[in-house]
Amino acid sequence: MINKVNPITFTSLKMQQKGSLIVPENLTCKDKNNNQYNIVYEEGHDKIFIIEHGRFEMGSNKFSVKDDVLYGKYLLVNSPNERLGLGTVLHLTKLIELMENDLSAIKLSSLPTAVFFHGKFGFKADIKSLKEANYVLSSIIPFCFEHEKFISASGKAVKLFASGLREKDEYICKTNKIFNEVLDVCRTSKDIDLSSIRFRDDIFDQSLLYNMKLTREDILANKDFYNNLFKKYDIDYQID
Repeated sequence: MINKVNPITFTSLKMQQKGSLIVPENLTCKDKNNNQYNIVYEEGHDKIFIIEHGRFEMGSNKFSVKDDVLYGKYLLVNSPNERLGLGTVLHLTKLIELMENDLSAIKLSSLPTAVFFHGKFGFKADIKSLKEANYVLSSIIPFCFEHEKFISASGKAVKLFASGLREKDEYICKTNKIFNEVLDVCRTSKDIDLSSIRFRDDIFDQSLLYNMKLTREDILANKDFYNNLFKKYDIDYQID
């Protein structure tokens, strides 16, 4: 057993050393319907958290850690459990791992259909290539014109896409800022139904994964948001 006191977290959870990581012991949660689940940690080639309800596996979250970054491999909630908040619970398990193991960031590669889900949790764009930047801009332009709250981002996307700017670092940096503006609106606007928001399939490359990240600094800056999620899903963990 690891007797570790983290100066910026408060938890009644017991922590234990499993391989290279400190992980919570006997972790439980509840979904939006107040059903209770066990969350089991397993470690092999990759690390994985599994949400279990009796003998049934409800969802899982596979990840790895390199240097001081947690890399999400996949996050899966089994049908028909997608609307219960279990995807958010699985993100919260990664957040606990980051905080307790003093990591700097969580990084993942998102499917186009999951971009707004990750953005709602606080992940930001981490675009790295010109191809990715071009697809993001060409999807944001028509998408944002259909939603009043995104008009500002859409105008910036049009201007950048038409500018002819192809200096890689500056182009990618500006694209990240525009995409993050869209994600911030999704995260902070309670009246936006994320399930109804989709990029146009004929524009957004469904075969391309989109890089996103959540840093320790952003978590601490928005600790009230995450602490409320811990309370909502009855996970006995708080960021102080």
